[in-house]
Amino acid sequence: MEKKILLVGNFLPLYTSVDFILSGCGYRVVSVKDEKSAVRQCSVDRYDLVIVNVKNTGAPMGEMQIFLQNRDPHIPVLALIAPEWNRENENENLYGITDWLIIPFSNEKLINCVRKLCG
Repeated sequence: MEKKILLVGNFLPLYTSVDFILSGCGYRVVSVKDEKSAVRQCSVDRYDLVIVNVKNTGAPMGEMQIFLQNRDPHIPVLALIAPEWNRENENENLYGITDWLIIPFSNEKLINCVRKLCG
């Protein structure tokens, strides 16, 4: 069965690249520009993984936090973060983030991380 991934954010170059890489590996990728769209999309369809660029979603971090706390807890979340963003200062449980990937990352790192989280 094809695994479905939801990309949340508005940084087009990053998401175009992620979509291309993961689609080439057989994943079905759906992109939305913000958390409100992600909530709507999650209410209509089931996803195996959510990928979000924590620093560039188009919404205040509070909206991201609300989205992450209200999603299905069985769906893992992969956060893409900038190297200067100090995740140790953030409360991972508060945001409901399952794993982190520092930008820039290799195609191999992305694929391995996605496979680890959703198969």
